[in-house]
Order: sequence, then C-alpha cells, then structure tokens
Amino acid sequence: MAERRSTVVRKALRALASKLRERVVGPRLPWKTGDLVHISFGDKGGGEVPVGITVLQAAKQLRISLDHFCGGRCSCGTCRVVVHGERTHLSPPDLNEEVVLGATAMKRGDRLACQAIVHGPIELEIPRFFNA
Repeated sequence: MAERRSTVVRKALRALASKLRERVVGPRLPWKTGDLVHISFGDKGGGEVPVGITVLQAAKQLRISLDHFCGGRCSCGTCRVVVHGERTHLSPPDLNEEVVLGATAMKRGDRLACQAIVHGPIELEIPRFFNA
C-alpha cells in the first residue's frame, strides 16, 4: 500500500515539475541546440541559423544591420525587434529585458535581440525608428 502511494506521489511530482518547467522555460520544442532553423528579419533578409544563439548573433551571422549600442548587454534597448508569429520559438524574457523594454512593448511582442535566444524558426521585424 505504501509502495503504491509513493508511486502516485512520484507521478504527481513529475507532472507538477513538467508544468512548472513549461511555465518558466517554455514548452519543449522539436529543435535541439545546433539544429539549423530559418529566421526572417522581414524585408531586411533572413536565413538559416543554429538553435541556441541570440537573435543579435543571428543578425550578425546573416550580415543584417541591427544596432546594439551597449554591445549586447541588455542596457540600451537599441537592438529591439518585433516578433511576428510563434513567440515560444524564442527564450522567455527575463526581468532585465522587461525593465529595458517596458510593459507596453512587451505586450506588443517586442524583444531585445541581445537577450532572445533562438529555439525554433521565427519571423521578426526591425522597427524603422531604430534602423533605417
């Protein structure tokens, strides 16, 4: 009887841990670090990049101009991008990013390219007020 109870408790704890992980880290996606996925910067271009790099690193790799005055240290907000499509294909924003962007920009779908890690194919736009 006690053995059966411990099995039930273990299953419940695993289910709870899985739900907690999904809330904090995001859902599990089929792509693994190093897999190539497509990233698009709208009319600026796009291409294949490995999963696990930041959007800023992806832009540099694809030779797409994206301002980043603080050098990618999450302090200036000039590497702002607007996410179109599946937001779960990027890492969840942390508190520093939310502070730099503000609540309104976060709700709109803005992210800092220096903080957003690519987890799957994604469509982005570089706002004109930062890059001509």
